[in-house]
Order: sequence, then C-alpha cells, then structure tokens
Amino acid sequence: MQAIPHTRREHVNFGLLFPFRNPPQAQVPFPELYRKHFDLAVKAEELGYDTVWLTEHHFVDDGYSPSLLPIAAAVATRTKKIRIGTFVLLLPLHNALRVAEDAATVDIISNGRLDLGLGQGYRVDEFIGFNLPRKERGARLEEGVEVIRRAWTEKNWSCDGNFNKLTNITVIPNVVQQPHPPIWLAARGPKSIARAARNGYHLMGTGGVDQQQIYDAALQEHGKRPQDYHIAQFRAVFVASKRDKAWDDAEAGVHYMMTCYGRWFTQAHDLPGDTAYGVDIPP
Repeated sequence: MQAIPHTRREHVNFGLLFPFRNPPQAQVPFPELYRKHFDLAVKAEELGYDTVWLTEHHFVDDGYSPSLLPIAAAVATRTKKIRIGTFVLLLPLHNALRVAEDAATVDIISNGRLDLGLGQGYRVDEFIGFNLPRKERGARLEEGVEVIRRAWTEKNWSCDGNFNKLTNITVIPNVVQQPHPPIWLAARGPKSIARAARNGYHLMGTGGVDQQQIYDAALQEHGKRPQDYHIAQFRAVFVASKRDKAWDDAEAGVHYMMTCYGRWFTQAHDLPGDTAYGVDIPP
C-alpha cells in the first residue's frame, strides 16, 4: 500500500493493509486474530512504515473487518507516530455525521494521525443486506463526504440534502488536524476519479498510470494543482529470500484473496471487463 506524491522531492510512503480476515486455512479465535494484527501494527511502526491502512466489507464469512473506526482507535492506543487510514470506509452504508464524530474522536486519540479514505462500495450483497439501492451509492458518497467536511470545519450549520437532514450542527470535540484530516476518495473508473478531483480530495486507486493521468487532468480542469494532491495505490507484495520461495509461501493467500475479489467484481460488474476478473485463476 503506497501513497504516491506528485513532486519528485517527496518520498513515497509505504503502509500495510490490515483486513482482519480469518480464512478457512487459518481459523483462529477472533480475539487472537485482532491481537496479532494490533501487534503487527506496533511492529510496522518500529520498522518505519508510514501508515496502517484498514479496509471494510460486510457479511463475509471470513470476518473481513466491518467496523473500521473502533479498530483505528485501538491501533492509535498501541502506537505513537504511524499514521492510521481507512482504505476504505464504505460511506453509503453509514450515517455521515456519525462517521464525522467517530473519526474526529480517532483523530483526538491518535493526536492527529488519521487519514479518512471513503468509497461508494460495490459488493452486491452489502447493499442487499443494508436494503440500500446501489444506484444511489455515488450520490450518497458525494453528499456524505461534504457532511463530514462541514462537520469538521464549520459551526452551527444545517443540511437539507437528499440523504441527510441536519440542523444546527457543531461537532465537539472536533479534529486535531487543521483544517481537517486528509480526505481520500476511492475510485476505479473515470467518473469516480473525476468526482474525487472535482471535490478536491486525494485519490485511492487499484489501477495503473492511467488513473493518475485521468486524475491529474480532472484536477487541472477544475482549477486545482496536481502537485497539491496525492494518490494511494494498493499492491500485493510478499518478500522472501528467493522469488520461487515467495510464490510458494504466498500462493495460497493470494489465490484466496484474488478469488474472492474476482467473484465480487463479477457480481457487481461496475466496469467493462469486470465479468472477466479472475477467470484465469485456477481453482
């Protein structure tokens, strides 16, 4: 997991993504699983990693973490300097004002180390489970992130949105970072990448250089300087003494991960080619 700055004078940040998954080949008690992840966050800080990233999904049989901000608060109490980010919190499935308050509390507990990454979600089962129309997810995300920004930067404000009806809001206590913690939006396709740029948020992606090109062009179109924004990209990495050993050690875990994501992307079919995602992965 890396956050890529636009200017060559800045270094690339490296982080670790913690999904808190408990697949069949592991099957350890969840208290033990969580404790080991928190220990790993401490070790990541000791080794000089820049960020612990947390990721959200719901109703997954391996326990994929559904509740990120309590986890972020727990990581904050075990660490001192490593940043703590969400990659990503699925905002349409949450009350945006409550996210703003809970995230502000995490920023306080961590003394200003929170990065809030938000996404619209894609898994079909999640929207069925929460009884929310998938077609509303983009609009819910865009309105919700504005609620969060206003909650962090304004006092005595109100909102009469399509999904949020709020009156005389002042969040107390509020965030440590000023004017607010970094806000990131997840995107894969051109439309969602343009949304992040239009609203002036950092970009979280999982693609290639084309995502950065689309993002930079959209930033410039809306009068913003690309060098003022960052891009985070997810990459699967496994380190071993030899390449063959790395593949041998990582094969089962990578196969499990890619099979899951392939099934979810195929069901969602958000972008052209999603139905072919993972078809070359052997059973």
